[in-house]
Amino acid sequence: MRWHPLVIRWCLRHYRSNSKYEALSKSGFLRLPSGRTLRDYKNFSTASSGWHISSLQRMRETFHVKKIKPHGNVGFLAFDEVKIKEGLIWEPNTNRLVGFVDVDEIPTDLDLTTVRSPKSENVQCHEQVATHVMQFMFKSLFAPFSFPVAYFLTKRFTGVQINRMFWTGVGMLHDFGFHIVLSVCDGDSANRTFIRMNTGDTGHMCENTFSSGPIFFISGHEHYHTRCLRYDGKDIIWKHIQSVFDRDRKRPLALTRLTKQHVYLDNWAKMRVNLSVHTLSSAVQREMHEHENNATMACQLYTSKCNDLWTVCNSDLPLKNCDDSRMGELKHVQGCFCSGKEDLKLSFIPSQKLQNTSFHGKHLRT
Repeated sequence: MRWHPLVIRWCLRHYRSNSKYEALSKSGFLRLPSGRTLRDYKNFSTASSGWHISSLQRMRETFHVKKIKPHGNVGFLAFDEVKIKEGLIWEPNTNRLVGFVDVDEIPTDLDLTTVRSPKSENVQCHEQVATHVMQFMFKSLFAPFSFPVAYFLTKRFTGVQINRMFWTGVGMLHDFGFHIVLSVCDGDSANRTFIRMNTGDTGHMCENTFSSGPIFFISGHEHYHTRCLRYDGKDIIWKHIQSVFDRDRKRPLALTRLTKQHVYLDNWAKMRVNLSVHTLSSAVQREMHEHENNATMACQLYTSKCNDLWTVCNSDLPLKNCDDSRMGELKHVQGCFCSGKEDLKLSFIPSQKLQNTSFHGKHLRT
């Protein structure tokens, strides 16, 4: 059950004795959150926005408590911007209002590791109510360990701000024994500006000055919004997936997990990773292989290799050496994708020319 924040606060205020609270909860007069739910809220971290030593200390303690092996400290830093509801909340522990903008464009030498007062006389931006939050997440590449390391509140982000936030975090994580070798973000314009600041117009990596090793950047494509994929001269189009769904819904027992949400996407469905996993799955590939002709061979191969890539990258067992059989699978996937590189280049449709083309319809999410 989802509880309204006011209910949680009222219950926390009256949650003094566990036995008395349980008696009130079981009386049937009111339906209240369980004591365990309240303890989770009561013990939740109250760290404010920005990079904080206390948060990274808690991260390191969690890393050791879970007994993660030493190579688990190598990972990537993923970040994403999320739109939030405008509003202010009074934080009784710190005696301040939470929800003001704390990242602005005024001075470039603002310390991102400190908590700034929203009533600063010199920085008027702090009096604005934030509409977006940028969340940074550390994820280990070789162990089942992830941790939300920082967040920032603002009305909008620029590439310069993201660059400062990112490298401040990389440096602090390095001081606590965590090594960043990869940056992951979406294709937002501010994110692309941040990447170009570090790699240039065509690069994908730069030197990590804190570890003297490389750091790679993964993001969405910059110049193309729509693409019609081809492989070995054959199309990979959305109609192939739709045909699988049309046949599957006529069966008494479905062979795949495709539903209308998978095929007829809305803005919310486009953000759901599990729908992509169900679509680019081995079950869909087998159904196409059994009931379609040679026109879908390229789509079958693409679906199969995406499924293999997802399986390897989401395995609970880390890749320990080059003799691991999954390394062979990854090389095979890379070979298939690289062999169709020229077809992919020819199939790009520049966004500025979309209005002049006669191509319409849905395309595979890539």
